Amino acid sequence: MDKNIAAILREDAKTIQVGFELHHDVTTGKIYTYVTHLDLAVGDFVVVPVGGSDWKIARVLSVDDDLLIEPNADLRYAWVVDRVDVQAHKDNALRNKEIEAHLAASYRVSARQAYAMQFLGNASPEVLALVKGVK
Repeated sequence: MDKNIAAILREDAKTIQVGFELHHDVTTGKIYTYVTHLDLAVGDFVVVPVGGSDWKIARVLSVDDDLLIEPNADLRYAWVVDRVDVQAHKDNALRNKEIEAHLAASYRVSARQAYAMQFLGNASPEVLALVKGVK
């Protein structure tokens, strides 16, 4: 029986090409073909099986409109496990950045006030007048 019979017979199956060079817009490594029924787009990250029992994250480089597997191919094509939701990570990073920006402004004010209290708490009236710019 054909190694890819389920993929060949399923109407929702299509092939995608992925690369494992995740930090580059264009992969410089080898390109691999996987089968999927998921709605994927170029640039998505997917979890794919490699080497039998391991899983890796890959970047989708292209999505075929159909299944580009020849019947009776020598290779059994693996299926994509799932799409990685990187939007949740991006949203979380943005939220953290906003929190840090707001707290940084508050921290600067608090640090400045604490610094002033430390040095000016016991200062003479002359020093206080000099610091405040009063003549």
